[in-house]
Amino acid sequence: MAKKKNSKRERGASWEPKIRYREDRGRWMVDLGTKFTPRRLYCATEADAVSEAAKKKAAYLDRLAGQKQAAKDKVAFNWHNLTKDQQNNLAVAFASVDGDTDRIIRALTFYGKHTSTADASRKLEDISKEYLAAKTASGKRVRTLVDAKVKLTPFLKTFGMQSVSSVTTADVKGWLNGQGYTPATRNAYRVAISGLFTHALKRRYTEYNPVAAIESVKIDQALPKIHTPAQVKALLKAFSNFIPRRTVVVARDQNRKVTKSEDRPITDPAEIFQARSMIVPYLAIGYFAGLRPENELANLDWKDVDFSAKTIRVSPATAKKRRQRYVDMSDNLIQWLTPYAQQEGKIGFSRKYFRAARDNSKIEWSKDVMRHSFGSYLLAHNQDAPKTAMQMGHSGVDVLFNHYRNLVKKSAATEYWNIAPEDDAKVVPLPVAKAQ
Repeated sequence: MAKKKNSKRERGASWEPKIRYREDRGRWMVDLGTKFTPRRLYCATEADAVSEAAKKKAAYLDRLAGQKQAAKDKVAFNWHNLTKDQQNNLAVAFASVDGDTDRIIRALTFYGKHTSTADASRKLEDISKEYLAAKTASGKRVRTLVDAKVKLTPFLKTFGMQSVSSVTTADVKGWLNGQGYTPATRNAYRVAISGLFTHALKRRYTEYNPVAAIESVKIDQALPKIHTPAQVKALLKAFSNFIPRRTVVVARDQNRKVTKSEDRPITDPAEIFQARSMIVPYLAIGYFAGLRPENELANLDWKDVDFSAKTIRVSPATAKKRRQRYVDMSDNLIQWLTPYAQQEGKIGFSRKYFRAARDNSKIEWSKDVMRHSFGSYLLAHNQDAPKTAMQMGHSGVDVLFNHYRNLVKKSAATEYWNIAPEDDAKVVPLPVAKAQ
C-alpha cells in the first residue's frame, strides 16, 4: 500500500501559483491564493507571469522555512547557552516535580491562561478612574465614593504615573509610614489602597496585590466619646434658644465700598423659628433615636416619623446595611419634635447654625457622639443588648459588647431619657404643622 503523503507538506512546499490568460483583461494573471496580498498579479506577457510566479514561490518557501525553524527553536534549546541562574532555576523546577516534566508543562499552560501581562504597563492613575467608575456602577453611595477618592488622591500624587506592575510592597509600606498618619488613619488608607490593587488584580492588570503583605496596625480599644446628661441638656437648650445673626452694612464710602458692618441678631420670630427648625430636630433625633448622622439622619423625611405609632422608619436607601428598620421614639423625643413636625420633607440641617449654637455652648464635640450617647444610655436603661442592637441597626450584639456595655450607670440613663424641652425659650415657637 502506498504511503500516505503528509498533508501539511502538500499544503506547504508543494504549493504553486496558478497562471492563466484573462481574455476580459487581455493580460496574463498570476493567482496567489491566500498566500499573499494582493492575491492576483497581472502581466503583459506569459514570460513575465512565469517569472513573477517563480519569485512568489521562492518567497513563500523562505517564509515557510523560517516558520518551521522558529517552531524548532521554541521547543529546543542548548543547555550550555543558558546562564548559571537559568540553569539553577530549571534544576529547582525539575526537582520540585520529581522529574515529572509533564507537571511543569501543565503548570505553565495554566499560568498562561490565568495571567496576563498585556495591561501590566497600565498607569495607576488610569486604573483608579476605572476603579471608581466600577464602584459607581455597582451602586456604592456617594459618600463611599468620595471617601475612596479622597484617600487615593495623595497616594496617586506619588505613584499615579507609575505602571501597576512596578509598585512594590516596599513602595506602599514606605509611603504609608512616611505620611505621619495615626494608626487608625493609616489602616484606613491601607484599606483604600488595597481596594485599588484588588481591582487591578481582578482585571488581571497585575499578578499580585502589594498591599496584601502589609499588616494593619494594632490599635488598643478606645471607648467611644459620649456626652453626659448635663451636657446633652445644655446643648439642646442652646439649640432651642438659638438666635441667628445677620451681617448688616452700617456705612459705605463714596464708591459704595463697605467701610463698616455689624453682626446683629435677627429679631423676626419666624426667621428665628426657621433657624431652630434646622438644628433642634436633627440633634434631638441624633441623641434620642441614634440614627447615623451622615446618611440616615441627614436624609430622613418627616413622612417617616410616625407620632401615632411612636416610631421612626429608616429606609433601605439611607440605612448603612441597606435594610429597613424601625426605631422607637421615646416620650422626650416626641416632646422635642412636636413643635417642628411637618407632613413631609427633609428634616433639614444647617451646618452654619449648628456650629454657631455648638460653639456658644462651649461643649466639646466629636464624630458620632450623638449615636454613641444614644447606644450607651439605651443599653444601660433597658439592659437588653439584642433590642438595643436592633434599634441601632447592628447585625449582632458584638459591637455593643465591645463599645457600649457598662459605659454608663443606670441612674445616668434615667436622667438622660428624662431630658425634655424647658418652658423658658426666649421666642415662642411657631410650628409649621401639627404632629399627627
